[in-house]
Amino acid sequence: ATKQTTNFYKEVNQIENKAEDTISTHISEMSKLLPTGACRGDITSAISRFNNARQVIVEENKAGASDLIGVPIGISTFDKTTRGLRKSSMTTIAALSGSYKTYFALNIAANYAKMGKSILYFSLEMSDVELLERLIPMVKPAGNIIQYSDCMSPSLDPLKQQHLDEALTALQSLNFVIDWSSRTIGKILGYA
Repeated sequence: ATKQTTNFYKEVNQIENKAEDTISTHISEMSKLLPTGACRGDITSAISRFNNARQVIVEENKAGASDLIGVPIGISTFDKTTRGLRKSSMTTIAALSGSYKTYFALNIAANYAKMGKSILYFSLEMSDVELLERLIPMVKPAGNIIQYSDCMSPSLDPLKQQHLDEALTALQSLNFVIDWSSRTIGKILGYA
């Protein structure tokens, strides 16, 4: 068991190192797009912004808010561990292929949409149909039994067909936009 644990931690370290290298490369590439001096400031300004952000958190906590210091994503274990995603920051989800990154991101987006937030979801790989197939079970009404495997089934029993229709109606009521055509950073930044 000890050898397996050691190997597991070695693999985790390798994955973390690859993710850090990839993120560093992306940050380096993105910084080339910024005008000289953009997003830079002295440490005094940074400390002031930090203190202001911290004061907001302190005030929210005094008002009875939870221990979250960021935005909850609706997945209780994740929210408790991370204390929420930080506002005004970019969060990168990096993992090996097939490790449910898209599912995780869609789950976050679906939870926000159900909270009444507007969602603009960019997909660089999957089509809108593929994304909807995964999204439908996430937004279904309570008591609805539709599952991922049912979404593209050629033969659903009447109850599952009714539940699919209900899930689609629920999805239409959300302010959720999927953009699967913007394949470059420039096009995505065009939305800003």
